[in-house]
Order: sequence, then structure tokens, then C-alpha cells
Amino acid sequence: MNFGMATAKQNHCIIHPQIMPNLLDHAIRKELDANHAPVVIGVLLGRVDGKIIEISNCFPMSLKSDKDQDGKKSEGQSNSVTYIDKEYLKKMIKFHKSINKTEAVLGVYISSTQLDTIA
Repeated sequence: MNFGMATAKQNHCIIHPQIMPNLLDHAIRKELDANHAPVVIGVLLGRVDGKIIEISNCFPMSLKSDKDQDGKKSEGQSNSVTYIDKEYLKKMIKFHKSINKTEAVLGVYISSTQLDTIA
């Protein structure tokens, strides 16, 4: 029997050493951040060459939270909305492209215990 395993494309992922400390630093800084967003999210940069995926850089995304219109949270409910600052994201991608033209956006990293309520 052939379950398609012989024809499946096998990719190889290379993660550069500086990626993991950057992700950890982002998670630690989130605790010190003024907006206390309940999620850590960022962009992974690198290149794809055939079956090799190389993650060579990353940066955190800037998150913003909007509270209720009166500026207060209702007791027992979280009525704030967390969203990505698109202008910051565009500027950072443009900045990284100017430094290394071979890097492209490969994906995002997300860490949260409340992801199901945010996503």
C-alpha cells in the first residue's frame, strides 16, 4: 500500500542560532510592556531554496489594545481588542528588506495561553 508518503515533499528547516534568544527576549519584554497584550507575536524572516527553509531573522510585531469607549474594562469581562499595528509592520519589513534583500517573510510566531480567545 502507498499512503502517499513516498511522494510527500520533505522539507529541511534551518534555524539560525540568534532566533531562539530573540523570541525569548520578546516574551520577557512583553511582561514589561505598558499595553500588557495577552499574546506575543512576531515575524519570521529568511529564505526558501527548494526543500530547504532557512529562518535567519525575526522581529516582534507591535500590538495595540483598544479598551471600551469609556476607557474602562467591565468587571469580569475583557472588552479590549488587541490588533497588529500594520504601519509598524510595513516599516519593519521595508527596513529588513533594505538590509538584506534575500530575506523574505516566511511566517509568524505566536505564543499565548489565551490564543483561542484572541484568534
